[in-house]
Amino acid sequence: MSLSEVFISFLEYKARNGLSIRIQQEYRRYFEVILHLLGDKPVDQVTRKCLKGVIQAYSKMPKRNLGEYRNLGIEELVKVDVPIDHRVAPKTVGQVKKLLHGIFVHAVYELEVVESSPAIDLKVNLKANTTFAAFNDSDIRKLLAVLSNQKKEWHKWVLLLGIYTGARRGELIKLCSRDVKRDEVTGRYYIMITDEYGSVKTEGSIRQVPMHSELLRAGFINFSSSRSGVLFPELKQQQVTSWFMRLRDSLDIPSVDDYGNRKVFHSLRHTFITKARSAGVSVDKVQQVVGHEKKGSGVTDRYTHRFPLGDVLDVVDVIKY
Repeated sequence: MSLSEVFISFLEYKARNGLSIRIQQEYRRYFEVILHLLGDKPVDQVTRKCLKGVIQAYSKMPKRNLGEYRNLGIEELVKVDVPIDHRVAPKTVGQVKKLLHGIFVHAVYELEVVESSPAIDLKVNLKANTTFAAFNDSDIRKLLAVLSNQKKEWHKWVLLLGIYTGARRGELIKLCSRDVKRDEVTGRYYIMITDEYGSVKTEGSIRQVPMHSELLRAGFINFSSSRSGVLFPELKQQQVTSWFMRLRDSLDIPSVDDYGNRKVFHSLRHTFITKARSAGVSVDKVQQVVGHEKKGSGVTDRYTHRFPLGDVLDVVDVIKY
């Protein structure tokens, strides 16, 4: 029997024994994801390792009642980069484990199609979740090579900004024309990331990001000065995520690295930080440019103020592909 056949039989059995309509609907929603992750394979081919992978993947999915995820299909939901505070609750993950256990108890004792359950006492370390990968230079060059082929103007600029600023997706889509400025001391253009539109995470996220020469060469100053107010007024975070995944897949860029870490839009930020650190740039300077809180120097941190723009130019100038 296939996994879906066993599930249908399980649900019918539970309904005859009084399972409420609400719980049946919940089980169907959970199983829709399980089936996408596992495939409709013969039930006797499902292993403990498979089920642990399902639980790990489910724990990183978004709460589907949040607006930006509500209209996404399963394929997009399991790939989207989800902030920790948007992820499903531990209780939901526990319900998925309970469902898997019930399905295989049914397969063993009611249908007798497997001899033992792979879902017994599944211990999964959810703290060991995979994270985001950095792109390699070849990946980035593939992305840069198709800039001129993109259908919408924001495709080009959000991609370039992601690659050459290391800024967060939410910060980029809230940029205004007045956030593009020129430093009087160095003569260097920079982007001022603020909390005016609620797009920054912490006080340290309010910062100046020096303009990379590639953004200047691409004409970003002219583009931003031609706009009034928000540069991308209709753009939503989820649009960026969905478009970027399609672009990545069309270029045959792997969706994960060798360690199982995901390659998504947020990976551009990881790539920027990794590039700067590997080039030997001071971690304090990198933290300031990408908006990470500075920690680790004890009381000295209280006496260390923001570096002037001229002192952090090397953070972006070392970024080359």
